[in-house]
Amino acid sequence: MNDGTFGVTGTVEPFSSDIIERLEAHYPAPAIFAADEIAEWPDNVLPVLEALGLFQSAERAEVLTCDGYHWYCSKPVVFRQQKTAARAFIVCDEEPDLGRIGVPVERVQQYRATLTLLAVFLRGSFELTSHAPSRPHPRCYWAA
Repeated sequence: MNDGTFGVTGTVEPFSSDIIERLEAHYPAPAIFAADEIAEWPDNVLPVLEALGLFQSAERAEVLTCDGYHWYCSKPVVFRQQKTAARAFIVCDEEPDLGRIGVPVERVQQYRATLTLLAVFLRGSFELTSHAPSRPHPRCYWAA
């Protein structure tokens, strides 16, 4: 698995230990990965992680970093639903000339991952389903 291959599903760069560390740090809550962060990953990583069941769509972000001014403040996202599509924007109150700044709706998308999703994937990958216990061992913190 260190070579980044996932059988016939697809190939990605070797799985980042940063993702695993983040899953561990957020346990038992899910780790949330924002669209801005995922945009820095190679193009084929997210679709493969979704197809494998390791990443799931999460609720949209309620706060984003405003890139309209050099301060990069965190601002609440305002959503407006129109007849054809949703629009998102943030209101910059730091710089009077900026005001309302449009945000691509894709930027508010977030994904969640958990150690449980990883454990299920690994169990299936190693074909442990017929030999694995139906309940995790009490000291097995990552399978809860």
